[in-house]
Amino acid sequence: MECHLASLCLRYLTFDLFAPSVEEESLKRSVRSGDFSLQDYAVAKWMDHVQTIVTNKSMIPLQEGKDTSAVLREVEIAIEEFASRYESAILESEMTKRAEEDCETFQDFSYYENLLNIWNLACQHASRGSLAKNDISIKELGVAVARNREILERITAETSPHSADNLQLDIFYGDRRFKCPKVTCYYFHEGFKDRTTRDKHISRHDRPFICSFPDCS
Repeated sequence: MECHLASLCLRYLTFDLFAPSVEEESLKRSVRSGDFSLQDYAVAKWMDHVQTIVTNKSMIPLQEGKDTSAVLREVEIAIEEFASRYESAILESEMTKRAEEDCETFQDFSYYENLLNIWNLACQHASRGSLAKNDISIKELGVAVARNREILERITAETSPHSADNLQLDIFYGDRRFKCPKVTCYYFHEGFKDRTTRDKHISRHDRPFICSFPDCS
């Protein structure tokens, strides 16, 4: 299941929805079709699922041809596509000893180099401290998510609360579509019903005195 979830998140984040330049009308159609329903989860959790695969090596067989070969192929394709899509961001990170040690068991796999580079990006992001963890690990992806959210918020503001269109948006995204941009925040995925409440919440993150206790919000 972890392999399936990792593959799902990685491949989803390579969709054109997250490309640097997409026509706004195309994105609006995607919003109304529910294409962004997985966005918050995939952005926040893809590294967790990759970590589970990398650090729990007994989860997957190290021999090809077993019953899970289809799952391994799925993982291989997802890793290859993700590494290709975000190559510049992944390769700009200096290789860490931790990443090399964690991925050593995968050296005989065809996707070893790509997995190593992706996991190294995750390790580098984690090493930057609790404040950096609030940011989306790949800058280009962060810009795309902010853009996509802004379009969803704008459509929400322009849609009558009791209309059929709004009910459809509720099915895809719930009624709390104004989200906090901090990835580790509960409201990154939970959201608020209006922009004003969300903006007041964000101001709390910007207070000058920050607790030094790890992961304290």
